[in-house]
Amino acid sequence: MTAQSPTRIPAGLDGRAATILVGCCAIWGLGLVMVKLANAGISPVTNSALRSVFAGVLLFAWSQARGIALFERDRTLIAGLVCGIFFALEFLVLYAGIAMTQVSRATIFLHCAPFVAAAGEHFFLPGHRLTRMKGAGLLAAFAGLALALGFGATGATNATVTGDLLCLAGGVFWGMTTVVVRGSRLRTAPAEKTLLYQL
Repeated sequence: MTAQSPTRIPAGLDGRAATILVGCCAIWGLGLVMVKLANAGISPVTNSALRSVFAGVLLFAWSQARGIALFERDRTLIAGLVCGIFFALEFLVLYAGIAMTQVSRATIFLHCAPFVAAAGEHFFLPGHRLTRMKGAGLLAAFAGLALALGFGATGATNATVTGDLLCLAGGVFWGMTTVVVRGSRLRTAPAEKTLLYQL
C-alpha cells in the first residue's frame, strides 16, 4: 500500500480567473434572455436549430485552424449520437419552455442538471457512489426545486407551469448528457469532438 498524498488546498482565484468566471456567468445569463427575445420573432425549434448550426460551423473552423482531428475512428460514434440526441432534446424543450415562463425561473429549473448527473453517475457508473451526506444534499436540492415549482403554480397560468416543467426537462437531458460523456469513450475524446456531436 502506498501512502496517499495530503489533499492540496487551492490558494484561491486570482483576479484574472475571477474576471473570466464572472464574464462567463454574464454571457450564460444573457444567453437565455436573448433566447426569450428571439423566440418572439421565430419559433423555438428554428431558434434552437440555428444556434446549433452556427455554433457547429464556428467549432469546425476553430478545430481546423488548431489541427484538432474530429473525424478519426475512435469508437465514440454511438455515445456521440446518444449525446447529440439528449443535447437536441435539452435545447428543444428549454427554448419552448422559455417562451412560456420567465427567464429567471427557466434558469433555476435548467440548473437541476448537476443533481441529475450526480444521481445518474451513482446508479450507472461504477466508482461514482454518493455518500449519505451527498445523497441528503441532493434530496434537499430536489426539494428546493419542487418548492420553487410549487410557488410558481400559485397564481400562475398553466403556460408558466408548463414552461417550468419543460425547462426542468431540459435540465434532466443536460444531466443525462453528462452521464453519457463520463461513462463512455467520450471522456477521453477531444472536447471539441464531444461538443460537435452535441451540436
